[in-house]
Amino acid sequence: MKSGTPCHTLANADHLYAAVAERILALADAAIAARGCFHLALAGGNTPRRLYERLAEHENVEWNRWEIWFGDERCVPPTTRTAITAWPARPCLRAWRSRPVRFTR
Repeated sequence: MKSGTPCHTLANADHLYAAVAERILALADAAIAARGCFHLALAGGNTPRRLYERLAEHENVEWNRWEIWFGDERCVPPTTRTAITAWPARPCLRAWRSRPVRFTR
């Protein structure tokens, strides 16, 4: 890490997911203010799942200005449980699908 770069220590994973969700929401607000939309690429696997669930819990978000991209850098069959293509059944994506979010594959 280069000198002067802030480093944050958080108590546990829940605090980490909450902090990252808040940062993404702040970046989304800034992007929407500057360009009218916000793009977010979702990664597959289990690691980001709790972050996506945290994001989906927020109500005061301009979801209609978000464009969510499905991306998965891993070479896994689309039917694999952790593949991003299997995620529409997950609670976080069900929550997003109930809002006017644009999904792109």
